[in-house]
Amino acid sequence: MRTRTLAPILAVILLTFPAAGAAEKKAIRLWQTETEPQTLAVLNHMAAEYEKTHPDVSIKIEGLANTLAWNHYIFTRILIASDELKTLPVGVQDLFAAAVVDWGLVMAAGMLITLPALAFFMAVQRHLVAGWGSGGLKG
Repeated sequence: MRTRTLAPILAVILLTFPAAGAAEKKAIRLWQTETEPQTLAVLNHMAAEYEKTHPDVSIKIEGLANTLAWNHYIFTRILIASDELKTLPVGVQDLFAAAVVDWGLVMAAGMLITLPALAFFMAVQRHLVAGWGSGGLKG
């Protein structure tokens, strides 16, 4: 009995919903982590072919660069149990597990993590800006 009363309501909703959104172009975002030029070319070609057959859809292919860094964090978080072997980001995250978060300690730990990378970047900045071909870095 319930199915008989819900079926017409669902039919009306499904029939009116696509008609309301048909005028606007739908966007599909495809997140990928590929770096191979051939694979990227195939993805772009497939997106273009799909857009040809479906003119109301546009596909935007976006890359995720931080996937590998996130995987390193997760693996370290799960696989390393001893406090002596934990990496710095995992150790800082452990500061949030306390009942009361000491924000001064969290900020100090964040600065200690950031300072070596910042010092390295400042030391090699002019070589990074110059690039490989203009005498910056010799490969």
